[in-house]
Amino acid sequence: MRRFYLFRKEDVHGMSGTGRVADGVEFDNGWVALTWKGEVASLTTFHSISAVQKLHTHNGQHDTQIVWVDELYENIEGKGKQLKKKEKEQLLHEDDAEEDKEDPK
Repeated sequence: MRRFYLFRKEDVHGMSGTGRVADGVEFDNGWVALTWKGEVASLTTFHSISAVQKLHTHNGQHDTQIVWVDELYENIEGKGKQLKKKEKEQLLHEDDAEEDKEDPK
């Protein structure tokens, strides 16, 4: 299961507004639930994420984008882990350099 939202740059029809206009979830079986945040909130279901893309983003040719929330968090956490790994490697390297200074052999 993974979460997403629809981000709309321009409201062509004047109905849903701009920015984060809907929240959704794609279930493991492929079904999608989408809840709209506008003045008249609603809940819709789709048989697949491709149906959402086709209807609401016009296959990427519309100003509406699907933003995967969980992937954003995974990328942020992954970059944090990469930084921590680099910091550890740097500290180990600095420790080795200190040991070499103390024991020149």
